Amino acid sequence: GIFALAAGEPLTAADLSVIPQDAVFAGALRLDLTSVLDMALLISKQAGERDVEMGVAEIEQTLDIDLRNDLLAPLGDRWRVYGSTSEAGLVPLGVTAVTSIDDYATLAATHTKLVAFAKGILASEFRSSRRPSPRIVEFDYAGQTVYFFDARRDDMWVAPAWCLTDKELIVSLFPQGIKAYLSRSAETPSLDQCADVAAAFDSSSGPNALAYVDTKHVFELVYPAIPMIAQAVLSQVARQGIDLDVSIIPSAPSISKHLRPSVTTIRRVPEGILLEAS
Repeated sequence: GIFALAAGEPLTAADLSVIPQDAVFAGALRLDLTSVLDMALLISKQAGERDVEMGVAEIEQTLDIDLRNDLLAPLGDRWRVYGSTSEAGLVPLGVTAVTSIDDYATLAATHTKLVAFAKGILASEFRSSRRPSPRIVEFDYAGQTVYFFDARRDDMWVAPAWCLTDKELIVSLFPQGIKAYLSRSAETPSLDQCADVAAAFDSSSGPNALAYVDTKHVFELVYPAIPMIAQAVLSQVARQGIDLDVSIIPSAPSISKHLRPSVTTIRRVPEGILLEAS
């Protein structure tokens, strides 16, 4: 059934090299999207429905592409996402995703077609608008072309950006995330060099999926709000006759010194699916 999607090749430590070591959170997954499409079509067929098949046909007709061969198959099966304060500022606004590419030529041709289609839709939909219309902006950076969607609206606070290189598709909430990735030095330490993460690859077979959280960093981000919230809560408690004050809240160092990164892995084993968390 659906667990067959976890039967593919596992991740390797090298697959995490695109994630900086100072990532506050990160995730990596090995997944073939063509297998996902096949599974969705099979389930729909077994259920006596044609919703997925009709949906795929509608997408292909609208975009004038072969969804499987022009878009899904050219993409690789290694998916990585991370948030790093050193590269993109405040998490979760600084999120970047990196996907491997198996067939650059085909994907590049599809990308060109999709960008042209999107620009045409934007031009036709907002032709008569008096306000600045949304647009797709592109610029060159570090030898690559970076694209981003500029909504030109004050109620949209992100500018989704992407970049297609000959090896990877990079996506971020802002073009600055793309620029940070492209300008990263080859000597920048990566997540696979973290001892807690490296331990996940000590066995004969790596995990099919991995999630990482720098618990100490997350705590340090949220701790400043804890005394303020506690002060408000304890003031309410005092009205109920419970005499407590904010001094009972431990200091940040007394807690953070006990925290270590959290690593969760999912791997396929002969007995089934094994989930481990540390």
